[in-house]
Amino acid sequence: MLIVARRFHGVPWVQRAALAIRLWDLPVDLEPICLTPEEFRQRSKEISIVGVAAREGIVVFPYESELESGKRNPVSRHELPLSV
Repeated sequence: MLIVARRFHGVPWVQRAALAIRLWDLPVDLEPICLTPEEFRQRSKEISIVGVAAREGIVVFPYESELESGKRNPVSRHELPLSV
């Protein structure tokens, strides 16, 4: 799962995944890729799993800017804690 969040700014890459896994409560394994919006914009143009996800993926929870503009409505939202 690709997770893009502003709250990842300043959080080391390894800790980002640990935060996401800690919040995961479904009975399937999770292998998160956690990026800031800037990292996502840069990496979405690459030939990589992030690029494929950007082109072919499904948005589960929209960007905060989409929420504020009313473009999409999520079913629910979780706030990511900043420590593991």
